[in-house]
Amino acid sequence: MTAKGRTARRLNISANPSLAALWLAPRIGRFIELHPDIDVQVYLHASQDPAWREQDLDLAFLHMRDEGPDRPAPGDIRLMTETVVPVCSPTLIDAASRGDPAIFTRYRRLEEKHVASPETSWRTWWKRLGLRDGDWQDPLVLSGLSTVVSAAVAGTGIALGRSPLIDEEVARGGLVPLVPELRMAGSWGYVIRMRPDRPGDPALPALVEFLLEEARVRSL
Repeated sequence: MTAKGRTARRLNISANPSLAALWLAPRIGRFIELHPDIDVQVYLHASQDPAWREQDLDLAFLHMRDEGPDRPAPGDIRLMTETVVPVCSPTLIDAASRGDPAIFTRYRRLEEKHVASPETSWRTWWKRLGLRDGDWQDPLVLSGLSTVVSAAVAGTGIALGRSPLIDEEVARGGLVPLVPELRMAGSWGYVIRMRPDRPGDPALPALVEFLLEEARVRSL
């Protein structure tokens, strides 16, 4: 029941852990504030495999790219693309040094385990930044962008953040971009996929339109 005693309409949605934690959760909170009569249940999935039937999903957010097996399907709604930019805690590196590529040889680097995504590899960035192989040290490899972001916010090291997933943390001041002019386009993006046999519900277009607008106006 809602605060006014009305029965809430329920939407069941699914996303991977990084999108759910870093981007989706705060926006679902804002959506519910605007639509208190709509209840949204967020589930998690991995490996592009939402539990459509088991969780009675209305839609899922899928991490897709235009090449390879993980391509968008007909009917998918493109939500956003990604951009990779180095970030760290503002307490780790002083503002005057944040545009100097030499900082990457002086601080620990954090790397996300991410398949078929060269722009999230520090080897790719080492060449892009023109740094010497002799200065290379293996990064600390972590699983999942949300884990990488948490470590970066704690001051553990410099991370390769994927915008717009990191935008909330940047806006909050937990992370600051480094050499932002060297940001790289991501190989992946997100689409919204509807369950094709779901019954019509006016609550669903309201959620989709809200999230598309959030993806359009809130970017790093």
